[in-house]
Amino acid sequence: MKPNPSDSCPGHAFVAHWGRAEPWRALTLPQRERLLCLAASAGHAASLDAALVQCGCALKPAVLTAAAAAGNLAGCERLLREGCSFSTDALVGAARGGHLPALQLLLGAVVSGENVTDTYLAAAAQGACAGGQLSVLAWLQQVYGYSPRLPDAEAAARAGQVAVLEQVLLPLLLLPLLLPELGVSEEQPEPATRAARWGLLLAIVEGCPVAVL
Repeated sequence: MKPNPSDSCPGHAFVAHWGRAEPWRALTLPQRERLLCLAASAGHAASLDAALVQCGCALKPAVLTAAAAAGNLAGCERLLREGCSFSTDALVGAARGGHLPALQLLLGAVVSGENVTDTYLAAAAQGACAGGQLSVLAWLQQVYGYSPRLPDAEAAARAGQVAVLEQVLLPLLLLPLLLPELGVSEEQPEPATRAARWGLLLAIVEGCPVAVL
């Protein structure tokens, strides 16, 4: 029985098979890591418990990201207690899936100073825009005072999220007075501004219907 990231993870069957040491010994390290991610995303506490006990591998950022992207709040809490490594991919995954409780948990766990807050909020905002999660973006704006920026528009465009692009981001991007808030400084030379706008256009071409152009 080899793990497949696309498999479903029926809880009791998982625990019955993978709750023993023997099956894990037959797996390579990458297979064990994938199976651990599968358990983290399943939303079944006993499966994650069994995997954590038997996996014999480090808790890499991909494990927390898998739980966050699936909206597994209890799994995220458990992994954080276990000292699982973190990357901004977890914020992106939670926001993209519209899993606000998981996103709130992760931001509360990692945002500890003004010097790092902006990086994490930007990751969450780009995930929200890519997932078409306007309510998550609105929460970031309301709670943290986040202002949409050019990379957010590009994330929405590449994912084909026309509603986000048209209703929220493009109106802001088209207002020259808001350029500093969008990550494009008025003091930048004109070529840099043109390059930023060209990047957005390419993202729209890549992910959106022709009518958006």
